[in-house]
Amino acid sequence: MLQPEHRLTKPREFSVLYHHGSKEVGKHLVIYYLKKNQAVNRFGFIVSKKVGNAVVRNRIKRKLREIVRHHPVMHQKGFDMVLIARSNCVDADYQRIAADAHALFARIGFSKESDFHD
Repeated sequence: MLQPEHRLTKPREFSVLYHHGSKEVGKHLVIYYLKKNQAVNRFGFIVSKKVGNAVVRNRIKRKLREIVRHHPVMHQKGFDMVLIARSNCVDADYQRIAADAHALFARIGFSKESDFHD
């Protein structure tokens, strides 16, 4: 579970990201991100009803939270990000989703090997 200071919860926060943020598209995920002047990164997760029933959606969200929690992107400062699961996420295992997320984070500028502690 992500700590409350690392979560995006308000609809307005998501809306700002969609309208003013940048977007990266992968095979299993779409990431919207926006640089902010904050002490921590904040994340939101979206899994549409088109992806599956509540059990499937919650399983995918748990995988996404775990991927973010173990990636160095967690320690960078000042980004808001929304990870959106695409419909093919249902058939993908954890490693494939994680690989896609890591590739998208690398495109944004967060590499797995880098040290982001400031």
